[in-house]
Amino acid sequence: MSARVTRPSASKPASPRPHARTPGAQASARRAATPDPHAPDHQALDLERFLPYRLSVLSNRISQNNAQGYAERFGIGITEWRIMGVLAAFPAINANQICIKIGMDKAAISRSLQILEKQK
Repeated sequence: MSARVTRPSASKPASPRPHARTPGAQASARRAATPDPHAPDHQALDLERFLPYRLSVLSNRISQNNAQGYAERFGIGITEWRIMGVLAAFPAINANQICIKIGMDKAAISRSLQILEKQK
């Protein structure tokens, strides 16, 4: 008597048809098809080639160089110079309008106005 050895079938089991998927399986399939923004295969932002970043760095460097000269010659900082420039162009402007023109918060403008008042 010989024993019969059966091997497992090499064929894959039939996959469910798309219309036969459960709602949970459909949601999983949608998530799998949506790229993950945190996945490592996404290219990182190259700041050295990102124009808004480069303009910001350039602006900061120019302001820092000018601020040193303003501080040495006149004893005031860049914010005070910006305020003086706005006041020269718009003499009747109030503090809130200065904030809007310069794009800075009210507290920083208020401190700088106090510094300018003391140096009259």
